[in-house]
Amino acid sequence: VLDHSSEIAQDITARLDAAGIDMIDSREVLPASGLPLTDYLMVTDQHWATRAAIIMAQAIAERVNEMTGAAMDVSLLDIDNFETELYPRLFLGKYGQRIGTANVDPDDITVYWPKYETEIHRYTDYLGDITDITGPFRDSVIRWKYLEKDAGKSYNIKAYFDYGLTENYDLYENPNGAPLKILLLKDSYSAPIGSFLSLLAKDVAAVDLRRSELSLQEWIDQLQPDVVVCAYSMQMLRDDAYEFQ
Repeated sequence: VLDHSSEIAQDITARLDAAGIDMIDSREVLPASGLPLTDYLMVTDQHWATRAAIIMAQAIAERVNEMTGAAMDVSLLDIDNFETELYPRLFLGKYGQRIGTANVDPDDITVYWPKYETEIHRYTDYLGDITDITGPFRDSVIRWKYLEKDAGKSYNIKAYFDYGLTENYDLYENPNGAPLKILLLKDSYSAPIGSFLSLLAKDVAAVDLRRSELSLQEWIDQLQPDVVVCAYSMQMLRDDAYEFQ
């Protein structure tokens, strides 16, 4: 099997660079963390583990601070500032489902929430199902229902949804965050990034344009964000058509 992912990624990043678009390449940031691949990549699925989302949220926040002069406290995302809970062999991704648990163990899922006090308001639209909740990050942001085993199984095929994944949009408000409004254009890789950015900025909107009734320009007009972050996997840029103007 030939894999041309690297060549395609190089083409995409070269085009962005030639257009003068400020860019962060996760292929550089994640290995630079010094962690083994198994700490930030799933074995049974193509998605990142949550640790990768935390690393990328920190890198994005650092870049936004540099570009805008914002004062987001990036140290809040240092791993030592999080409590963790391990759910061993809980998540069976789409590749694992194809070959079965006789051939591969489900992935471990680690849940992270801050040791420090937080208060986050989350308003979520998921196919018309509205969630409107306020409380500590642990209660208002984490979707604990996805961490229960599927009926009659030892695993859950949606455990990676614990920080949001395919919602139409998530609106986060953090009264203790830096006075900054971020619009994050997300896919299933980067959805958890919005969850963790909510610990740093006062307002974060994480929007999936594939499910949105509003265009990008309409979101910008409505939210008046200080910064727009497009956080897409290569597949999204390659396979989905987006109008950014």
